[in-house]
Amino acid sequence: MLDKIHNKLFRNYGKSEKKGIFLSGIDKDGNTIFSNGVIKTDENLFDTVNLLYENFVEPEEDVKYIVIDVVDKIQELNEAEQIFGTNVSKNGFLIICENTNESGLILPSIENVADAKHAISLVKNKCELSGDVEIYSFTTKKILVI
Repeated sequence: MLDKIHNKLFRNYGKSEKKGIFLSGIDKDGNTIFSNGVIKTDENLFDTVNLLYENFVEPEEDVKYIVIDVVDKIQELNEAEQIFGTNVSKNGFLIICENTNESGLILPSIENVADAKHAISLVKNKCELSGDVEIYSFTTKKILVI
C-alpha cells in the first residue's frame, strides 16, 4: 500500500516539498478507522508520509483504502462572518487555544457536519478546548488510494 500512496502522491507533489498531510484509513464498510497527520511541517513530504504510514496505516489490518488530504491553503479567520460563512465541504478548521496552545482540527468534507458552527463545536468538545481561541480554515487536495 505504501508504494501505491507514493505513486499517487508524487505524481502531483515533489518528495522534498514541505506540506501538511493527513492519511485517513477506511475499512470495507466505508468507516473511518483513523485520520492522522500534520497541518504544517518543516519535514519533507516523503519523510512525513512514511512516518504517518508506519505509525497509523501499517498497524491496522482492516484498512481497505486510504484518503490522502494534502493541505493546500491556510487562512486565519478573525470575523464571525468569515468563520460562519465558511463552506465545510471545501474547508477544514484548525482551532488553537490561546492560553494553552492546545489545538484540534476537522478536515473538509466530513460526513454529517452541516456547517461551520457544528464543525467548530465538534473540535472544541472533542479536544476539550475552552476560552479564547484562534480559528483557521484550510483547504486540502484529496487523493484516493485503493
